[in-house]
Amino acid sequence: MAARVIVAEVRSPRDMVRVIRELGVADGTGRGARAALGARADPVVQAGPETPDAPEPTFLVKPAWFSPHRANFTGARELDLVLGALPPGRRIVVEGHSGGRNYGGREITPDNADENREWIREQDRLFLERTGIARVLERHRAEYLNVTEEVWAGRVAPAEEIRDAVERAFGRGAQETPVHDESLFGVVPQRLFELRGSVLVSLAKLKTGSWSLKNLFGLIPDPMRLRWHGERGELLGRSVTDIASIYRALFRVVGLVEGVYESAVYREGGRHRIVWGRYDVVEELGLVLGGWDLVTLDSCCAELFGEDARGRSFLRIGEAVFGEAARVPPELEAVLSRWRERLLS
Repeated sequence: MAARVIVAEVRSPRDMVRVIRELGVADGTGRGARAALGARADPVVQAGPETPDAPEPTFLVKPAWFSPHRANFTGARELDLVLGALPPGRRIVVEGHSGGRNYGGREITPDNADENREWIREQDRLFLERTGIARVLERHRAEYLNVTEEVWAGRVAPAEEIRDAVERAFGRGAQETPVHDESLFGVVPQRLFELRGSVLVSLAKLKTGSWSLKNLFGLIPDPMRLRWHGERGELLGRSVTDIASIYRALFRVVGLVEGVYESAVYREGGRHRIVWGRYDVVEELGLVLGGWDLVTLDSCCAELFGEDARGRSFLRIGEAVFGEAARVPPELEAVLSRWRERLLS
């Protein structure tokens, strides 16, 4: 079955609702995910028949909150748009602490992150308040579950149960071992494990080099994830697919890559400068891409930025682990070409 990627212009809440429905998320049961995934459907949870007393569906949303830099994170407007587009049900926003999500004053490293826990927590609170995200969460009655806090408190699911789930989902037929660093089996919050089988939306920003699959990297609970990159970035692709394998085994993960209000295009001479590069902000592009095959979805995002998808290690490895093509579906080539001209102009 060919992977289906939706490329849509989104200018209003109604447009986002349409995208959610077309992806098959709107029924809240994950049946749309099973149809989209076809033979690679998650075997961990079998959807049962609908009944009048069926529990309220739960939707998990993983935003991109690594840093507070403009156009690099899921802001209040974007989160409001997506939370409002989901059908009635419980909403839980899931993210981990990030040493980069702060307003300055201290340099957080892998070595000192533990002794700066209170400062990191305070920066997280400030981020939510200053961006207006806290008000959006309150408006939608959405819970915020911080995976780092759950791991710090020792509230994690048994590692062996996570391992078993991954082996059932990806242990047969994969060209690549789903999880290399087995320590990651022990960092799934128990509260999330109890919700396995729910829809998890990987809500990523449309920006250079980081889309729906890499967005799941933020579920590794270390506030500073530099050691998961490796000294020269050689571990990053593997780390991304490791944590993605775990969460894709437990949940029905759908990718949503949005560039509705702001998109970041990293390039030499960009107007904005931060530690890891210069970039320009493209305003009001109004573009959303979505799909259940995250590797193919992100390959379409790479095409928008003029990149070869296989030049990104997490897509090469993801193709082998998940069996999803790291290429653009032929029917989308012309569509993406038109959007690329608008994005990179």
